[in-house]
Amino acid sequence: MGGHLWRPTWDPEGLLSTVPAIATALLGVLAGLWLRSPVQGERKVNVLALAGIAGMAAGQAWHIALSD
Repeated sequence: MGGHLWRPTWDPEGLLSTVPAIATALLGVLAGLWLRSPVQGERKVNVLALAGIAGMAAGQAWHIALSD
């Protein structure tokens, strides 16, 4: 990426930081599509809450697996 780095040999916002941003945007799109679906309101809330809890559990498991 010559000429496009913040410093000559380093960039704090490189290619690897783009992947989580894309994933977050896609999850937001999926949540929006789910909210616009014809499913009843209470079921929408329950599914989004369960997805959030599952995401937090996955994050905690990932933290435990990757920490020293």
